[in-house]
Amino acid sequence: MKPIITLALLFLIFLSTSGIVQAKNKVFANILVTDMTAHTDPLWHNADQSMPIYPIELARSQIKGCAVLAFNVSKSGDTENIEVISSVPNRHLGKFSKKIVKRWDWTKTSDSSPASAEKHTVRLDFCLSTESDEHSKAFCQQQRQLNCSST
Repeated sequence: MKPIITLALLFLIFLSTSGIVQAKNKVFANILVTDMTAHTDPLWHNADQSMPIYPIELARSQIKGCAVLAFNVSKSGDTENIEVISSVPNRHLGKFSKKIVKRWDWTKTSDSSPASAEKHTVRLDFCLSTESDEHSKAFCQQQRQLNCSST
């Protein structure tokens, strides 16, 4: 009976220490969205101002970088004609960025202006850190200052 209890205790200790190791390997992921549209009075704005969720596939592969996309907001407020202008360091960021932008809901900035289509350009910076969420956000602010072009 005692060997079984000892074995069970060793197993519980193993589980608790492996949990500690996993906690040390935690990754903090953030996406910073920058509107690059040159409109002084935009007709449409993104209704959901919360930070997009970092795609798990990118986080697992530790892929970070940036993507610039151009798209239209239709006169009914739908996202259309999404085009990846650049995606650094690889095309995966552009692919996932398109999925993020496609889900955005757009609302008119003013009820008095008539609805019409509008062109938008955004930059999404994908940032990772193993230190803290604040470090990941600070890294995004620094990365935003860099060129997001593959050339």
